Amino acid sequence: MQKHLYVANWKMYMSRSSIDLFFKHVFADTTFAQYNTELILCPTFCFLEYVGQFCFKKDFPSIQLGAQDCSQFATGAHTGQVPATDIKAVGCTYAIIGHTEQRIHNQETDQTVLLKAQNLVSVGIKPIIGVGICQKNSNVAQACKYVANQLSFFIENIEKHTGLLFAYEPFYAIGSDMLPDIANEQKVINVMYATLSQYNQQSMCKILYGGNVNQQSVQLLKKIPHLDGFLIGRGSTDFQNLKNIIC
Repeated sequence: MQKHLYVANWKMYMSRSSIDLFFKHVFADTTFAQYNTELILCPTFCFLEYVGQFCFKKDFPSIQLGAQDCSQFATGAHTGQVPATDIKAVGCTYAIIGHTEQRIHNQETDQTVLLKAQNLVSVGIKPIIGVGICQKNSNVAQACKYVANQLSFFIENIEKHTGLLFAYEPFYAIGSDMLPDIANEQKVINVMYATLSQYNQQSMCKILYGGNVNQQSVQLLKKIPHLDGFLIGRGSTDFQNLKNIIC
């Protein structure tokens, strides 16, 4: 059975007390560590160091720390932004960039995401790059072409591109209750895999799926070949729910 990777994107849902409760359940569960599943927890910036203390002190090597974003700038007068070096300093090994919500609300472009990815890679952090067409009425053929172009762009322009993670986020599924169209999603994943293969990166880079990942949908999604893991939003904030998704 394939071992999947799970990215818990906590967005702005988790307070300090809810984080405490989450880890209380983690440490009380005697079976969770046995699954040896790679889990990346991505809290807000202000809780990165706090969550990191839980991840590191309890000897859970399969639980790693990730950020929800980083600045496109390495340093300088950029009020409110957080550089890749600071994320690295608190123990992050991954960072989400180019998420659909950032692209929509902050008009983030692939060029901006590229700068972020380059900064992350330069300090040894693996970027989790959100890809997908941000149009409600797009069809699967358009999505396939768009995503293939995105992957080519990032691989060709990131010098140390081995180890990148690409999270496909179908626009209709973000924050919705709709079950994924498995046939269509498989077509997109196949195109992503074929694109990686063109650059001999199919075994070096990972393909993730994000968008209404829950206990029901994940059982269907796990059947898709070449899919390496999942980017989970609100469903990852409750430990028991997350465990059910993973297990």
